[in-house]
Amino acid sequence: MIEFESFLEWCEERFSDLKVSGNEIRVNSIFHPTGNDTKHRLWMSPSGGKHSRDYGVYHCFDTDRKGTLVGLIMMVDKCSFSEALEIAGGSTLTADLETQIEDFFSNQDDIFKEDESENGISLPEDCYFIDELDNNRTAAEASIYLESRKIPTKGLMICLYGDYKDRIIIPYYDKDHKLIYFNSRVLPKNDWQSKYLGPPKECGVGKEDVIFMNSWPEPGSKIYVTEGEFDAIVLNLCGLNAAACGSKNLSDIQINYLKDYEITIALDQDKAGKKALVVWYEKLKENGVTNFNFVSPPKTLKDWNDLYLMGDEKIVKAYIEKSEKIFTEERYIEMNFNFLNS
Repeated sequence: MIEFESFLEWCEERFSDLKVSGNEIRVNSIFHPTGNDTKHRLWMSPSGGKHSRDYGVYHCFDTDRKGTLVGLIMMVDKCSFSEALEIAGGSTLTADLETQIEDFFSNQDDIFKEDESENGISLPEDCYFIDELDNNRTAAEASIYLESRKIPTKGLMICLYGDYKDRIIIPYYDKDHKLIYFNSRVLPKNDWQSKYLGPPKECGVGKEDVIFMNSWPEPGSKIYVTEGEFDAIVLNLCGLNAAACGSKNLSDIQINYLKDYEITIALDQDKAGKKALVVWYEKLKENGVTNFNFVSPPKTLKDWNDLYLMGDEKIVKAYIEKSEKIFTEERYIEMNFNFLNS
């Protein structure tokens, strides 16, 4: 538990304009991008407020940014967790510090969670889980959009400011649930922008270096490989293991991710998807993968999300199980012949 007087002393040293009301401390917000009209807009509760969190909570009413007080101290003072905990008046005994650190960083219900991978990929700043933001207009817009596509908000994020403002953030995790990449999808109100935007090239990781999976199945399992993350999420909701490569290209690195599984290619029904199917067949064969299936949505629909919107989980799964076929050399020749004559 945060010790009120110790935390108040820290606030008095860091913030020039401070207001104390009961168990709450208010200061001028440090998060507003312009610094205007921020007077007493950063609220802090060492007791944890209604959430009764051991590490206290803060909330900026300008940006709707939220987090723990220990995290705030770490951010402002650029110090370690144990140093921040000591400043806040919490215990620093070695015997229980290890447990506290584990709880702090592994608690999925925590308001504030930094997410950074070992390879330098980190989520954008001012990025929050959609279902953790109450009374936020952008988060509400994201929820409405996802609901229109019957996609749950769980695990998806929204960015409120910066280069990824008003974009849904789709984190990519490896088998150990470590962040390896992220993609972002613009909200419909900003459809004049690029639909998808990943991390900057400077980070050294591109979408061709990773695979998106909601959860990683056991090696040897059947897995359906789609183009987009939302299609993979839909198939996962239908009880199928699914992965997304993030584009119509399939790299050697992505194939190495998939080699441990029984692969079914599940691309879009459009002409680009059919051409990609031929290219993927060639790429998989070059990498020693010779046995795999394919399945496409019904001819009247573009992708799996469209089929899911028309029916439900049982319909999508039944359609796939009935329509899935082995991709043979004869089919490859026939598709190439059709493209030459189209």
